[in-house]
Amino acid sequence: MELFALTKEAPRIRKVILQGEAQDELSETAQEQIEDFMAFEECHALDAQYRPENHEAFKIEDFEDLDGIMEAVKEPAGVIPWNTSEEIEVKGFFFGIQDHEGYTIGLQIFDRRQIISNKFTLLWSRNSFERVKGLALSLDNKLAAVVKENGESLDLYFKSLHNARRLFDMDMYFKEATEQDVNDFFEGELFSGYERDESMALIDNWCRKKIAFITKEERFSDLTVSTIKTKADELNVNINIEQDEQGNEKIQFPEDKKTLKRILRFLDEDIYKSSLTNTIFVANSKRRD
Repeated sequence: MELFALTKEAPRIRKVILQGEAQDELSETAQEQIEDFMAFEECHALDAQYRPENHEAFKIEDFEDLDGIMEAVKEPAGVIPWNTSEEIEVKGFFFGIQDHEGYTIGLQIFDRRQIISNKFTLLWSRNSFERVKGLALSLDNKLAAVVKENGESLDLYFKSLHNARRLFDMDMYFKEATEQDVNDFFEGELFSGYERDESMALIDNWCRKKIAFITKEERFSDLTVSTIKTKADELNVNINIEQDEQGNEKIQFPEDKKTLKRILRFLDEDIYKSSLTNTIFVANSKRRD
């Protein structure tokens, strides 16, 4: 059983190195906490005006795992170990279990009050107390959210929107573009090759929310298609350009959902390159410095 830290800074995932005994105990705790959390009786779509009762939870289908927590659980060898000397802000911890239905991830909130190494902490051992030296953390005994595989997609379960926001950027799950908004967006000055009947099959709820944000922010209103193409190439975003009947350059509407979503992320400025290592990241927040 592996434990991971979810940090504020990108890349947001670090692997917490545990000794064998701690891994075994974490495995038992993870199973219990996930079972306790998922024991709700009713599930509702996200509603910011509603506060679930103890027997209820919110559920978001087609959850977009921008941080790659599912990949981390499945392929932990590729995750950077947490170096406690790093000056990073830890937002939470998570772990995953696997059963016949797939992987389930439990996530906990973390704040600085759970760091106990800066206190004079005593531990009972061998009939006496000894002082705890070095970094010591206290993990929570309950979860703030669960991410569960559902076929080819992911579902996010949570009971407090406030706590979910501490872990993930939740803004994209509110306003959705209408069918007319979608048609106006792809039939405008930017795209070509959009066919309402065929292309609409690629537009899911996530795409509608992204389109709503892009339209609201008018991120590319002053940019030419050539400039957008140049910026996309720098970030390894595949955009094909073609000319319409009037000779205007436009972005060719993609043929598959994966490419479409990557283009929408790019247009919403969710993809960026590190200034130090040139590593390309997917952002989880629009917070500016």
